[in-house]
Amino acid sequence: MTIPLSLDYLSGEGNNTLDIDTKLLNEGSYKFYVLAETFNGCKSAAVPVSFNVYEEIGPISASGKTTYCTGELAEFELISSNGFSYNWYLDEFGNIPVDSNFTTFNNGANIQFELNTPGNHILFYKGITSDGCESSIEFIKYTVNQAAEDITINIEDNRLCASTNLLKIQAGGNGIDRFEWFTNPSATVTLNDSFISGNRNDRVEFLPETTGDFSLYVRGINSSGCSSELVKVDYTVLPQPRIVNTFLNNSVTLSQFEFQSSIVFSWESENQTAYRIFKNGNQIYPSNGFENSTNNSFIISDSASVIDQGTYTVEIINQECTIRASRDLYVYEAGLKIFNTKPENETTIIDEFGDEIVYIDLDQDESIGFYTELESEIYKHTWYFGDGHINEGVNVLHYYNEEGFYDVYVEVLNTITGVTTTIELQKKVRVNKFEGAAIIDELNPGQGDSFTFFPMPVQQELHLKMNLELPQKVTLRIYNSVGIILFVEQFDGREGTNVYSWNNPLYNQPTGSYFAEISYSGKSKVFTLIKN
Repeated sequence: MTIPLSLDYLSGEGNNTLDIDTKLLNEGSYKFYVLAETFNGCKSAAVPVSFNVYEEIGPISASGKTTYCTGELAEFELISSNGFSYNWYLDEFGNIPVDSNFTTFNNGANIQFELNTPGNHILFYKGITSDGCESSIEFIKYTVNQAAEDITINIEDNRLCASTNLLKIQAGGNGIDRFEWFTNPSATVTLNDSFISGNRNDRVEFLPETTGDFSLYVRGINSSGCSSELVKVDYTVLPQPRIVNTFLNNSVTLSQFEFQSSIVFSWESENQTAYRIFKNGNQIYPSNGFENSTNNSFIISDSASVIDQGTYTVEIINQECTIRASRDLYVYEAGLKIFNTKPENETTIIDEFGDEIVYIDLDQDESIGFYTELESEIYKHTWYFGDGHINEGVNVLHYYNEEGFYDVYVEVLNTITGVTTTIELQKKVRVNKFEGAAIIDELNPGQGDSFTFFPMPVQQELHLKMNLELPQKVTLRIYNSVGIILFVEQFDGREGTNVYSWNNPLYNQPTGSYFAEISYSGKSKVFTLIKN
């Protein structure tokens, strides 16, 4: 009673109200006494009034991101030196507590909630000490941006053949600035940059080599930096079959076959489950589809003819992966045999060993023709007559001027493949000495006979001025330095001096030296012709 309170703290009728700002008081327990006094000075007994002053709640700090994307989980945390619990509200007056869409823990110090609505938002809170002292209501501002969404994926083919088919993926979506690609579902391992292209990194293209089932993962990022959910892209890489080699009759190079021969097309393969055969692009076995077999051979013919030639292709398959290989096949249209124009000259003898030998008997300077039945334009014939002379063509005519025995053969070149086949005449040419013939370049014209070629060098026409004592058959042959005959003509030589003319028989030949041989009455003479 000895320490009256300052009248500054009293108010109301008869000072019946005590109002003390606790900020002026230290923390602790307080007791005041109040008594009443009547207007005539009578006082009541003192009545004690006790109260405690507690420490106010310290400053509250809020932590957490302030910018989010829809679909994300927002998290905020409140920290105060003496805060015991915290309340969260949707309004600034604390009248609308957060609902069940919000999760709080640690006595409200932490709050989590999913963000679904883009825009600017405010969340309110207050702290409470263990003594029940409350802070004023404070707030947190945060922004929610729209996440990237509606990603589209277009994969050209999700079943591929190893080392053969490109994996091609196109990503799309509205409002997406760029795409990110990963090889694992946690999006920690990025796809090789060299596989990714496009202004928005929206295309993936590469050649898979490892077989198996695989997945890629992609997400879109918009201008706000918000990403979409990861989208999974599955694809399968299948083993690619392989044709190691192809064979025709067990040969990797053979392409030319004899008439009526047996021909087998075969191949060495890996990862084959079925096959089919084409000829010149048309399927010939089976009639359609594939033959489910690991068989690796196909009989083309047991007795081949020209109708069997063509391009043969084998296609093998393993599940969905195929591969092809082709071989070109040529078949001679007839047997490999040399025919001659003088079968009546053939003579058969038995040699000392009992072997049969067939000769074609000719006289010196007598001609004989040789030919084959291979008339296709793709074959080039080069004839070798055994006397050093060569000629070309399916049918050739040759003159033997020296007595002796000669072996004849022809080289048949397939001008498409470059394959050459040699055919030998199974008979020897036997040239017998003819008393009326003479060796080339050792004869002089007969007495009174003369002949001159002009002009020289040869020009548009070739002229032969010849004087004969008697009319007779004359043969003119022109050939090149290796004996290939370029021109042959037999004509009637007239008595006396006459000029015989021909259009230049060397018109299509290169410049150089050529030989003209004149034969008549069993005599021959060779002259040199010059072409510039």
